[in-house]
Amino acid sequence: MRNLLLAATMFLTSSVALSKTSLNPARTIVIDGPITGQIVQPVIDTMNKLAADKSQPIDIVISSPGGSVVAGYIIVDTMEALRADGVKFRCGVRSLAASMAFQLLLHCDERYSTPHAFLLWHPVRVFYMGVLTADAARVASIQMGLSDKMVLGELHKALPLDEKVIDWHFTNETLHHARQLDKLAPGFFKQVSSGIGNLFKTDGVALNTGELGGFSFSLGDILYIHETFINMRGNKQ
Repeated sequence: MRNLLLAATMFLTSSVALSKTSLNPARTIVIDGPITGQIVQPVIDTMNKLAADKSQPIDIVISSPGGSVVAGYIIVDTMEALRADGVKFRCGVRSLAASMAFQLLLHCDERYSTPHAFLLWHPVRVFYMGVLTADAARVASIQMGLSDKMVLGELHKALPLDEKVIDWHFTNETLHHARQLDKLAPGFFKQVSSGIGNLFKTDGVALNTGELGGFSFSLGDILYIHETFINMRGNKQ
């Protein structure tokens, strides 16, 4: 009985300690919705402005299905340049970090998430309208292969998983819950909890990309992603 009480006390103490983590709204950039060229300059400008004070981290809240690889990596390159200059990034996943949004998450110094946020990495896609010739298809295939190699290289570097496991989930497009990924890849997240302060705050933040004229990411969109991409075979890995 004494051991049970001790274990319960330790668990409660740990839970209380974890719930104290809180993001700073005044230094928060909310990535709400797709990563497009429209958000790149405002995000970069806000990062550079906040980077003037290196004593505090820049917080990024992610609720995004991903988007443009080009736009996403411009943001990533800015983050890496600022990190090289001593700036720290804390990133919290509010509901979804898929595709390019997950790649952005890889470049954060500390990662936080709600327990059931959706997380997904997968091969690069090209959306094409019009006639596609055999030669154009071959060129697109080569370019996509190079992009896939770049994406996988970052995944291999940042995820504490065997490369074959990463590649399997990449190919099969496994949609993880944060709590599941936290067990699969211990240490990737600093904290997975419902008690992360200011994770859902939108007023008073430095930038909210959902207010830039695009569309915000709704619950309906999240459910669509879930129904489209969830792969139960991912639980076998």
